[in-house]
Amino acid sequence: MTKDNLKNELLKGGLGQYKIHGVMHSSDHNGPSVLTLIQDMSAVSAGYIVGVYMSRQENEEVIFDNELEIFPFLSHEATVSFANRLPNRTAIELLMMQKGNDFV
Repeated sequence: MTKDNLKNELLKGGLGQYKIHGVMHSSDHNGPSVLTLIQDMSAVSAGYIVGVYMSRQENEEVIFDNELEIFPFLSHEATVSFANRLPNRTAIELLMMQKGNDFV
C-alpha cells in the first residue's frame, strides 16, 4: 500500500476535524488493513472520537470505508492514549469496550 493507491472514502462531508492516527496491517500482505482516525468533535459537540475502519482492495486502490467501531472520549489526551494502546488490546477487551465497559 502506498499513498498513491490509498483512497479515503471516510467522513466525506463529515463533521469536525480529523487526522489519521495509524494503520495496522494484516500479517497476510494482501489481507485487510485497519485505519484509526482521531476526530475532534468540538465543532458540533464536546469531545473526540477514535474511529476504527477496515480496508478493502479494489483494483490497485486500497479503500477505507468499512467502519468497525467508534469510541468517544472527552479529552484529547485520553483519545490519543486509547488510540496508541488499541493495537495491543485483546479481543475480549475490545468486545467489552463495545458494550460500554471502561478499559481506557
